[in-house]
Amino acid sequence: MKTVGPYIPTLSAIILARKLMANTLDQTGALACQGMYTLDEFDQVARPWGIYSTETISYSKQRGC
Repeated sequence: MKTVGPYIPTLSAIILARKLMANTLDQTGALACQGMYTLDEFDQVARPWGIYSTETISYSKQRGC
């Protein structure tokens, strides 16, 4: 079985390199990439590797008031 773990750190670099080539980044230089791309952008790059995200929303009822 092929593991994808070693590829995960490169996914952010792929997303940001594409943004640099498209000249769509509003920040450059040495900084953390947090907030520089969306979860949807990450999913597009990660999905071919079998990496995906899901969102679960749950509601709970409070008893008595």
